[in-house]
Amino acid sequence: MPPFRFIAGVLLLLSPSLGFAQATVPESALTGPAFSLKPGAAQPNQNGLGPSGIQPAPGLRGPHVAPGTPGALIPKLPMSEARAADPVLQAYVRSLQQQLPAHGYRPGPITGRLDPQTEQAIRAYQQDAGIQPNARSSWVLKQTLDSVSFAQPPIRAAAARPGNSVAFAQQRLAAKGYDPGPADGKLGRRTVTAIKDFQGDRGLARDGKLSPRVLDLLGRS
Repeated sequence: MPPFRFIAGVLLLLSPSLGFAQATVPESALTGPAFSLKPGAAQPNQNGLGPSGIQPAPGLRGPHVAPGTPGALIPKLPMSEARAADPVLQAYVRSLQQQLPAHGYRPGPITGRLDPQTEQAIRAYQQDAGIQPNARSSWVLKQTLDSVSFAQPPIRAAAARPGNSVAFAQQRLAAKGYDPGPADGKLGRRTVTAIKDFQGDRGLARDGKLSPRVLDLLGRS
């Protein structure tokens, strides 16, 4: 018998036993452990986070509101107070309080608050500058501040316009931190006192007179 036929016969005899060996792998070796939980039985895991392992979201609770009054317990500010608390409006008001005295207007102390005196001064400037008077609009206040800062020629109150040296001195003294009183063009007691203080701070004789030297110093920034 040729050798190759012998080898083929041996392989034919062995092939059934090889197939049987491959078919005898137990099914349990191919599967994971069986679970004993019944359908629908949810049990928390070791972390106490529920069957999904995710902490459930807490329930949302809002303030109690009486029927028919939605949001009754939510604090609300009147519109006037809300506008007064606007930081942008406060910044414009403060800047105008700082700069308006140099133009002959009297907005009062620099506080950032829109008190009656400040509002009156702002509205007076707006009227003189041709701006629709409105001291409670941030947009209009920005227009006003731009005019105060950049208008050429500068807008000045009637009493502080060129030709009135007393009014000029009053508005310049106020801009420099002195207290000459209103820029009315009158050389009153408060104005004379402010001039003396200004002269003393610069080493001049405290005579309270508006000499050319005093006016020159006041005109400098």
